[in-house]
Amino acid sequence: MRLSLSLPQLRGFTLPAFAVRPVLSVEALAPWLCMFFVAACNGGFWRGALAGRDAFSPHTWLFVASVATGLCALHLACLLPLLNRWTARPLLTVLLLATGMASYFMQRDPVYFGTSMVRDVFRTDVKEAWGLLPHLLFYAGLPLSLAWGTAARPQSHDKLFHTVLGMLDIRTGVYDRGDDLTADCRK
Repeated sequence: MRLSLSLPQLRGFTLPAFAVRPVLSVEALAPWLCMFFVAACNGGFWRGALAGRDAFSPHTWLFVASVATGLCALHLACLLPLLNRWTARPLLTVLLLATGMASYFMQRDPVYFGTSMVRDVFRTDVKEAWGLLPHLLFYAGLPLSLAWGTAARPQSHDKLFHTVLGMLDIRTGVYDRGDDLTADCRK
């Protein structure tokens, strides 16, 4: 018995939802990775910042939300000027691998990130590397799968012209309020 599949039989076939690659722009990918940096890679900072605070107090949660928002904004302010469609994946790969290695050594030894730590990372022996591997799978592999597993969508600048006109409060015949991204923020 021979099984043959021809193209007409597969015309109605669509991929299941889990097999479709999500499409994210660089501007949408960066905040997710910054939230990962703040939440997962700063364990020592969070332990020090939350020492002596009541975990069930609303003030503690407000403090955590405020500090996390500020740290994410700081990460984004430093990262977004360097990212574009062509540099995002290579730069994030290097950054995530370096962060994964640094967080491993910061969790293992209570030290701050410095030049001597960078030298120690590159002088890692085989025994240390086996301990580093599971850590890197979570701290670098998981976010790298997000960075490389999404299809990059080029950001359109079609609405930039109308947004700048609206922000400068210039009314012309070509200005379209529907294409102004900040129109709802103004009166």
